[in-house]
Amino acid sequence: MSDFNQQIIDEFRSNGGVVGEPVNFGPTLLLLHHRGASTGTDYVTPLRRFDDPDGWLIIGPNGGAPDDPAWVGNLRAHPDAEVEVAADGEIATTGVRAEFVGDAEYDSYFQRILDGEPGFAEYQAKAAPRVLPLIRLIRHTDRPA
Repeated sequence: MSDFNQQIIDEFRSNGGVVGEPVNFGPTLLLLHHRGASTGTDYVTPLRRFDDPDGWLIIGPNGGAPDDPAWVGNLRAHPDAEVEVAADGEIATTGVRAEFVGDAEYDSYFQRILDGEPGFAEYQAKAAPRVLPLIRLIRHTDRPA
């Protein structure tokens, strides 16, 4: 894990889920706990989140690079994961299942992302022809984290 990500994780946990300067994510992050596709190693990745009726929506821009971020492949291999999410100054850990948004729904979900964070259009343009993966994190209803 990068030092930058570790700083974000530490600030998220120590400030009730709010991350300020220099990145100013505010309360819009979640911490994704996922398992390595081939190694089985456990990872934690801070990600911008967008609320969804059954959980959250996340996107894999990888800075506009030509390849998906590693965590995307990890979720494809191991779709059951956990997230740390802040609400009312408290952080809760919740079990989720990753569902990749398909072609039929992609445009409407991507527009929701752009409505909340227009900068993702630049990442998509930079990453082309790669399409940025959109993933719905659906809360588990049958088990706690």
